[in-house]
Amino acid sequence: MTTLTPFMNASRTVAAERRAEALSRVVSMLLQGIALHSFASESPEAAGFQAAIRKVRSDFDKVDDDQDSALLLAGAAIRLMEDYNDGVRLQARARQVQYETAVGVLSEGFLELARASADTRADFEQIVRELGSSGVEELRAAVEAIRDEVADPLKKCGIPGGEVDSSTGLPDYGFAAAAMAEVWQRRENHFAAIFAAERLETINMRYGFAAGDQVLHLLGRTVGKALTAGDRLFRWRGPCVMALLKRDAPEAFVAGDLARVASTKMEHGITLGDREVMLSVSTSWNLFPLKSASSLEELLERMNKFAATRVAAPKGALGSPNTRVARA
Repeated sequence: MTTLTPFMNASRTVAAERRAEALSRVVSMLLQGIALHSFASESPEAAGFQAAIRKVRSDFDKVDDDQDSALLLAGAAIRLMEDYNDGVRLQARARQVQYETAVGVLSEGFLELARASADTRADFEQIVRELGSSGVEELRAAVEAIRDEVADPLKKCGIPGGEVDSSTGLPDYGFAAAAMAEVWQRRENHFAAIFAAERLETINMRYGFAAGDQVLHLLGRTVGKALTAGDRLFRWRGPCVMALLKRDAPEAFVAGDLARVASTKMEHGITLGDREVMLSVSTSWNLFPLKSASSLEELLERMNKFAATRVAAPKGALGSPNTRVARA
């Protein structure tokens, strides 16, 4: 009696061998893919991991029907992947900590220099804290918002770019306004003091504008000698120079110091034809605590009004109730 059993067994054996061969190829391809497409970190461990996986693949191709050897190679490949992934994870975390620290330092310095409002600063700080989830675009938008807010006071006041005044050699009104804007958020202990050369318009008309420029230059030098480290001196509008002062003292004490500066005797000799004329220059002044103004625009308006009263003020005129006049 003829039976088909031997043929059926042979068919099953061939199919199993083909499946085993196909599975071996799949495993070999997977190991090759792991080596090729593993995370390419900058550490030398990446190249070592790829070489180790390729060796596992080479050893696997040499395994015939030894199931135990194949299992050992599979376990070795798994351990290689675990160790490499753990190393990459630690490196990525260390790099993240470095970036977070750098962002924190930069943002702290940025907020220290920025003159943004409390609400805008709070929004910025919140974005920095959530940078990992919120992304860079939100941080960029916050920086732009702060930049616009910082520039806004100067834009509203119509302040042009600063220049150096030719008569005194001092930075001009634009620089002065920008300097006050820089300290506006911490203005409690800052003061703006304006010193005006009295009768400058009369000097210009009688002796010429060159004489008036010399008087302004003398005024700037006189005030500048009395300033301390950290104070800044500017050429203001009209016959004025302005000092931006930082003082941890009551306004009355600051005013007393300025009164002594303004009372300094200023005399300037000019040559007219064949004779020498000695000009005795009086100084009027006013003190503006920055904390007394609700906005930079308001403060600039008050300071400019004072400067305008000094342009053509006759000798002895006060110009405004708060004007102090010091006679040389």
